[in-house]
Amino acid sequence: MASPIIAGILGTGAFFAYQAMDKQTEKNTEALASFGEGLAPSKPVSPHVSGENILNDNVVAPTLTPEPQTPVERVINGLKAERSMLLADNKALKVQIEDLKAIIADLEEYKRLNERFAPETIKEELTTVGNELKRLLLKDASIVRYDNRQVEMMTLASVEAYHQLLKQAYTKLTPNIRNSILNGPLAEYAFCIGDGIDVAANNVAEARALLNYFQTQSTEGMSSQLRNDLSLVMTPCDKSFLAQTAQYLP
Repeated sequence: MASPIIAGILGTGAFFAYQAMDKQTEKNTEALASFGEGLAPSKPVSPHVSGENILNDNVVAPTLTPEPQTPVERVINGLKAERSMLLADNKALKVQIEDLKAIIADLEEYKRLNERFAPETIKEELTTVGNELKRLLLKDASIVRYDNRQVEMMTLASVEAYHQLLKQAYTKLTPNIRNSILNGPLAEYAFCIGDGIDVAANNVAEARALLNYFQTQSTEGMSSQLRNDLSLVMTPCDKSFLAQTAQYLP
């Protein structure tokens, strides 16, 4: 995938090319609009090449040998040929302009995604999700069942679950969908984790080890039994979260 800098260069080039072609189309249109102005035959036109049908491209050629063209007729026929060329050029330019519009639209969308999902922006989005989720949890009456350490682990685990979802479906997670997931599946996931870690941690030392895991995503310092217990309680939460969020994604 092209870097944002290359995308910017390509987008600028496409934009100026589009402007140049658009100006050329306007010039051609003006030329067609003024076509034939100021022409006046210097002598009567031959009967079978009247003033009404001289500029008609559908004039049927006479079956008899045509009379020699007058200078005015030659000029007009030359202008007719030039008019046909201008029409063809205009058609080709319009096709190229539409192609450039599509390229510019693609580059603008690519730029938008890069700006949103640059590493620092992802970090900021996860921080926002974590803060909003914790605010929702603390407003829920059932939060009194958990202590501060458990609430912190519930929030951290939920933010990581959202992070994994973000990496898989980042182009689909619009602000509206994010808010719906935050207030629904993600909040439910947090309470699921809260109930699970209450079962997995049998003492204060294991609770601290679990907190360290959710803070660092490292299992260092966890016993094999604690890792197994944590996996057992998190698996149902993960499956339920994925199933619910799938309903929100187009």
